[in-house]
Amino acid sequence: MRALRSLLSIDQEPAEAQTIDYPEAPAEPWSEAYTRLHAAFVGRALDDRELIEAIRSGQPLPPGFGRGFDERVVEFPWLAGRRLDGTVLDAGSTLNHLHVLRRLRPRMDDLHIVTLAAEERAFPGLGISYLYADLRKLPLGDGVYDRVLSLSTLEHVGLDLEHFGANGGRVEDPQAAALVAADELRRVVRPGGEVLITVPIGVSEHFAWVRSLSLEELDDLVARFDPVTVETTFFRHDGGWQVVERDAVTDARYRDHLGGEKPRNGIVAAEAVACVALTVA
Repeated sequence: MRALRSLLSIDQEPAEAQTIDYPEAPAEPWSEAYTRLHAAFVGRALDDRELIEAIRSGQPLPPGFGRGFDERVVEFPWLAGRRLDGTVLDAGSTLNHLHVLRRLRPRMDDLHIVTLAAEERAFPGLGISYLYADLRKLPLGDGVYDRVLSLSTLEHVGLDLEHFGANGGRVEDPQAAALVAADELRRVVRPGGEVLITVPIGVSEHFAWVRSLSLEELDDLVARFDPVTVETTFFRHDGGWQVVERDAVTDARYRDHLGGEKPRNGIVAAEAVACVALTVA
């Protein structure tokens, strides 16, 4: 445990640095400067208890919050406002960044990460187990996990994942593929456990490597878990990220940055995202 605490303290900012303002996004998204400032922004957000409470309770976010950054800047603090104890599965490896892990990993008893292919960095020294498998066919037993997290992952299932270092072509119906993955996530969570998922939301659009879901497609996905309770928070980027009502995301569009689409009004990826917490029977 002492070794784990030591590793989790790597690159921690001094306490007085926690009062600094959020960094602004650079003009060029996905650049080296963007990656560096994005990590600083997310770290600041995960340390901001007032922000996390505002998201948890549905209060307005600061004007212009996260302008020019992708949806992770609201997904991660949304996740931080949830219970994370017990044995946790990160389905999609969205947490596999040191600035995220050192803040969230101590809240989990065990963390397993499943993804299709090995990534550039891994952190087994933080007590993390890595598994490489397709979400549609998990080599895991039933009811293994207290919580299953799948942030910004299900929208990639069944599409071209070469960008993520994995092989495999596109399927004819990616929504059907995502529903199969949902069945597997439902299978491996224990009765009374929780599933936390996020997906781009708005106009149903399909690109080579990603898609955004319509509200109807989201409803079908949620129904697959046969949940006892459902809590959904919608965020939309309109000069910055804000919590919005369900009907305010219907016309949101996705920016296909890998396809060469230029940024618009600070939107660099999803224009809106749905964050869903499901308790299963």
